[in-house]
Amino acid sequence: MKNKIIDFINNSVYVLLPFLLSIIMILNLFFHNINYACRKEFLFPNFILLAVSLSIYIIFAIFIELKNKSELLIFYRYKHINNCTVFLFIILLYISYNIYFLTGWDAGLIINNAKAIARGRAIDGGWNTEYYSRYPNNRLLLLLEIVLFKIDNLFLGDIDNHFILIFVQCILYAAAGNILYRVILEHNQSKKYAWLGWLNFCILLAVSGWVTLPYTDGMALLFPILILRLYQKKENSNKDKLKFLYWILISLLSYWGYEMKPTVLIIFISIIIEELLFGIKNFNKDKLIKSFLVSSAIIICFTISHSAFNAAFNVLGIKTNEDLNVGALHFFMMGLKNDRDGVWDGSDVDLSWSIKDKKLLKQTQLQTIKQRLKDYGVVGFLRHTARKSLVIFNDGSFAWGVEGSFYKKVYNCPNIISRKLRDSFYNNGKTYPQLAMIEQAVWLMTLFICGFCFLIKKDKFNSVTIISIIGIIIFEYLFEARARYLMIYVPVFIILSIICLKNIANKIKN
Repeated sequence: MKNKIIDFINNSVYVLLPFLLSIIMILNLFFHNINYACRKEFLFPNFILLAVSLSIYIIFAIFIELKNKSELLIFYRYKHINNCTVFLFIILLYISYNIYFLTGWDAGLIINNAKAIARGRAIDGGWNTEYYSRYPNNRLLLLLEIVLFKIDNLFLGDIDNHFILIFVQCILYAAAGNILYRVILEHNQSKKYAWLGWLNFCILLAVSGWVTLPYTDGMALLFPILILRLYQKKENSNKDKLKFLYWILISLLSYWGYEMKPTVLIIFISIIIEELLFGIKNFNKDKLIKSFLVSSAIIICFTISHSAFNAAFNVLGIKTNEDLNVGALHFFMMGLKNDRDGVWDGSDVDLSWSIKDKKLLKQTQLQTIKQRLKDYGVVGFLRHTARKSLVIFNDGSFAWGVEGSFYKKVYNCPNIISRKLRDSFYNNGKTYPQLAMIEQAVWLMTLFICGFCFLIKKDKFNSVTIISIIGIIIFEYLFEARARYLMIYVPVFIILSIICLKNIANKIKN
């Protein structure tokens, strides 16, 4: 009976994700013309973009299956992807140099604060200082940027730009593509599918423009895919010592990833859920001892990391007040704002910032949440959720250009190529609609194919991947809406879509 319950729970995620994605795709395909916040228009309707991209990928996948031969010679396994990773890094660096700009909103604020502290100046009091009490999740980004600016000042002098941050992001994006390739290769046992996944990564993220905008979305991009890779290595290892080491690394990355971007913790939670289900089903005394050791190691890693992080931040001399933290309820409240379809809202920010008492703030937020739910009713809430879904999932550019004061300071064009590149990457560029169209087509195809996960093998790795995607979808529906918040999980979407694509191609071929 116990095993049947565990199997039912484990198998249910293979049904729940297709259900969620079917709703998302219905909204994207048939209701994308309704009015909603941050709406973007593309050169062709979504169903045409999906039909074309899906046809191309399925034909390519069938061709791979028909022509596929043994590919996994160890000597050649990673040789070419490493070369392409270096090449991608150089391309990203060149594009970034020609198009980068200084943005406003949170990203620009943190850059300016980090510059000031790195040069030994005090940041402005009031709003700037209080910001890190209100949003403590951006403290690690501030620390990282300070270190990078200090390195920049040491070797290049006191220059007035932030390209050192973009340089690091180019490394992170190229590395994320490399790891994605390795995950798919080890899972699918096919270099061709791995290259297809890498190509999707390049289209959706690497050459999307986001690499030029230093913020937690880019700086945290590596965490989920690297955690997933370590979990894959743990599952494929036969040595207990190596497995324990992988658990240590997963724990450390999960904590520091959480401090950079809280949603990183979703993939760690997914791993814990799957391990608990598997452990309960296959319980024995030996595994209980191993589980105790692993749990202890995880707690120790989190405790030491938390202490080290707080100590490092305190060195800056920025005093934070926990009572001023807006908390998760702030983002839940904002996600229910009707006239903004759950997108960032200044009036909600003013409300949370105006209350200095933590208990009173929580009460006010709860009252606002209850009132908004009451005002909606069942039908109104479903309509709100539908519009919110379009905000989140119907944008293959992941809200590029949407944030306030996005192009706050645009630097002079260094050459004629720079003008051409800005035409392709800036929202008002002549050829930007073509880039946005390609991104949208690949994103729609990725979402659609992920919906066929009920066909794939039900193993631990696939389950963790699916639970992670369910987690980020639910997170987006519950809290503040923004397509940008999906970015660090896009590699996970791509991996699942390639696994599903191989399965679909196999069935068509047979």
